[in-house]
Order: sequence, then structure tokens, then C-alpha cells
Amino acid sequence: MKTPALAAAALLLMAASAPAPAQVPCASLAGLALPDTTLTTAEMVPAGAFDPPGATPPIDTAACRVAGSIAPTADSDIRFELWLPANGWNGKFLSAGEGGFAGAINYGGIAGALRRGYAGGSTDTGHVGGNADFAPGHPEKVADFGWRAKHLQAARSKDLIRAFYGAPASHAYFSSCSNGGRQALMEIQRFPEDYDGVIVGAPAHRWTHHLSGFVWNEQALFNTPGAWISPAKLQAVQAATLSTCDALDGVADGVTEVTDKFDMPNLGGADKDVRLRLYIGGNGREAFTVPNDTFIAELSYVAPPDNGLLKKGTAPKVEVQ
Repeated sequence: MKTPALAAAALLLMAASAPAPAQVPCASLAGLALPDTTLTTAEMVPAGAFDPPGATPPIDTAACRVAGSIAPTADSDIRFELWLPANGWNGKFLSAGEGGFAGAINYGGIAGALRRGYAGGSTDTGHVGGNADFAPGHPEKVADFGWRAKHLQAARSKDLIRAFYGAPASHAYFSSCSNGGRQALMEIQRFPEDYDGVIVGAPAHRWTHHLSGFVWNEQALFNTPGAWISPAKLQAVQAATLSTCDALDGVADGVTEVTDKFDMPNLGGADKDVRLRLYIGGNGREAFTVPNDTFIAELSYVAPPDNGLLKKGTAPKVEVQ
């Protein structure tokens, strides 16, 4: 008669030795028929053998790489990739997002998913290149970028996972920020069945207002004489700001966090002009090339008009990038 401890040990041993889901040959996925989808690549890639374009390092996990295009409309060309771990799959799917205007596969996100045992995927969202040149005259491509590509990528990825492993993913997740955070919000609202959980990082929501604010910032910067600050002067301004304001939040750590304690006289309301006067000496005097021991730099923060068309301006702060 087995004791409870022996029975439990036997169950654990059986679970540990249970066979993984049966995998079909990676190359066989190329012949899979999926809606509106053309599969162009299905190949096993050894660890470190694939070097993505740009600065992303080689993908360091052996995986079955599947690439293809989805065309839900005549003007659509949604390129996507799914990488399926050759060994150690955790039974789950993790999709990366794509920042900015997307336009490229996020291989860094895929690599991160693979290292954690996930099947990882990404899409260019229906166009090539990280700008909005694709949009004028192509409303279907705008829809692909805005919401359709991420949904179809998720659906086709789940189809491929089921075909390769012989079992569906137990859970599907999405993680990204900025435009990727916006993608996450769109998925939650339009297709809640696509993912069991999402990480919504710094979502670039209210896209029209957001981009209009960018345009306003550029115009305010480059169309105003003297508004542009050189990198050398910006370093001096940052040093003076930290010296004056860093400790106001209770800790001197090189970060200013409590802007409402800054000595900024209100010149007509919270959304009007606010001027921060910095008294810079020493290195600051040299950086600004003025003869005085003390130099006064006036930095203007002007919020764009809150007329329903533009977002609020950036909070007053100094940050060197």
C-alpha cells in the first residue's frame, strides 16, 4: 500500500516525464492554409544564427521562425512573424508591440519572449518604415495600422501555435509601450478575446491630439528665435536646475519630482506662460559664454491652447536627452 507521500511523489514524477506536445516539422507550416494569409518562411533557426536588422542582437534561442503576410483588403500587406521555441515552450504566447509608427518587426520583443519560454510574435502593422508616409490616400492601411493588424497577427499566431505544437496556447499575453500601449488599449476594447492579459505601458492614446501636440512643440521650438538651446547650454541648465530643485522632493538623487514646489511665478493661469529663472555661475557661465559671474537664463513654458484640438503641454521640468 502506497503512503500519501509516495503517491504524491509518483504524481510529480509522472508530470515531469509527461511528453511535450507533439511538434510537426517547422517547414511543414509553410503549407498551412490560413484566411487571407500567405506564409513565406517556415524554418528552424539555431540559437544566434539570425541577426536582425539594426542594433538588435542576434536571437539567442533556437526556434521555428514563421513569416508571412495577411491581406484582409486589396490594399493590405500586413507582414508578421511568429517564433516558436524548439524546446522548453511554456505553453503560452507573448506578443510584442511596435512603437512610433511601427513599420518593422519588433525582433527585440520576440527575443525577450523566447528567452522566457513563450512563443513570440510581432507585425509591421501593414507598412514598411517608421513614418506616416503610408497613410495619405490609403484608408485601409490606416485601419491596418490603427487596429486591424494586431488583431489578425494574434489570430494567425494562435493558429500556427496550434498547428506546430498540436495544442493551443494555454494563455496569450501582450506587452508594449507608447504606440504599443495604444495597441494594447485597442485590443482590450475591440477584441478582448485576443489576450488573457496585457501590459499597457505609457499608451499614446488620443492619437490625433497627441500628434497635433508634437507639431505644436516643433513649431514653438523652431519658429521662435532663441528658443532652441544647444546641448552644451542644456547641460548647464540641467546642472543649475538640479542644484536648485533636486532636494525639494526630500531626497537629492539627481531627479526632480515635485514641480509644484518650484519657485515659478504664475503669470496668468496654469495654462499660460510660466517662466523659470535659473541663476547659473561657474561652469554655467563658461557654457553660456557671458562675462558675468552670474547669468540669468529664462526658459519659457507655454502650453498650447486648450481648444479641444491640442493636448496640454509638457509639465515644466528640465531633462537632458
